[in-house]
Amino acid sequence: MLKQSLYSILTISILLSGCGDSTIPESDQESSTYKKPSQSQKTSPKIESPSNPKQQDKTTSPQTSTPAKPQQENKTTPPKTSTPSKPQQEDKTTPPKTSTPSNPKQDEETTPPQTSTPSNPKQDEETTPPQTSTPTQSSRVLYECPATLKSEEKFKDTFISQRKEDIDFSSSKATETMTVSDIEALFNKAHKEDPTISKNLVLPEQSVWDKMDASEKTLYLVNWERCARGLRLFEGIDHDLEQGVTRKYAEYVANHHTAFRESAHRADGRSPGERMEDVGIILGENSEMYSENVAYFRATFSSKYPVMYEVEALSVYAWMYKDKDDDYGHREFILRTGLHENSGLKNQEGLIAAYTEIKHEKDSRGYYTTRAYIIMDGFDPTSDWDNNLAHTKRVPLYKKAK
Repeated sequence: MLKQSLYSILTISILLSGCGDSTIPESDQESSTYKKPSQSQKTSPKIESPSNPKQQDKTTSPQTSTPAKPQQENKTTPPKTSTPSKPQQEDKTTPPKTSTPSNPKQDEETTPPQTSTPSNPKQDEETTPPQTSTPTQSSRVLYECPATLKSEEKFKDTFISQRKEDIDFSSSKATETMTVSDIEALFNKAHKEDPTISKNLVLPEQSVWDKMDASEKTLYLVNWERCARGLRLFEGIDHDLEQGVTRKYAEYVANHHTAFRESAHRADGRSPGERMEDVGIILGENSEMYSENVAYFRATFSSKYPVMYEVEALSVYAWMYKDKDDDYGHREFILRTGLHENSGLKNQEGLIAAYTEIKHEKDSRGYYTTRAYIIMDGFDPTSDWDNNLAHTKRVPLYKKAK
């Protein structure tokens, strides 16, 4: 029988809930009656940008014209007593430090660069960013996970066997902006209380993370949790699963909220395995396992629609560290072991997809509600899997540069 469960944490205005559904051929009583449908027509990707803010504030283009008379430069450069035959050259070489500028805020803008203070602060803003971003760009390097089947066989999830308590987090984080440093801090705090992991999460640079879609962020976090415990990586994101199953179901539940709350995995009247058959994934034929995790966030404001941030990261966190009420079913999916090495790259097995659908609603009281539905599907292809993995999207891991 299919395992279904539901958990929820209600705060002032945020509701977080999720469900796990996992099936293997031996326990699936319905798979023998399935008939392989024709391959559904592929739909063009329509991945919504992950709901995290992009910090791309740009300064206006500077007006670099220099007044002919240096005594008129009250804002940045006080007049010098020596004969300023070429004021522009003196501005570049001699920083004025002898008098208090008339505009202290503008002076603050020129303070960060640890070089001689130029007379044009706007020009200084243009040249400074490359100098400050250079070390940041080199602070992360690609990381090849060393996990193998042998290391995976040694893994025992004592977090589950010891019935560890949930490691909570404020669900209001869904409406707070989060940087990669914030996400790392959230996970690494939980890692300290989890006896099965000793490595800290390392995310890519902010600019790289911001460009990732829901599937890529989810796979990155899931694979880091696996690799840090010596488990082989999920190989990648299956395009047909993402567009033909996960995305469609996320869109469906967003438009059928009542049915979703009644049965998170069967809101459309079908099981995850039945939906996967739409794209030719047949349990017991070309798939040895399928599984599905669901998470749901809600926020209500009185004056405007709340904006949701990094719900994929919060979902993976909840599935991993806030899952006791669900008997750790979501965590078991993420940390599943024993997948047969019979397709794709060596020491990588299993394909996933994730999708986030956002829904806005204004109720009769005039309150503004934002709902986020996050679906993660996965399966383990067999050697009979007829997809040549040409459409598989892989997401590399990173580590801190030495």
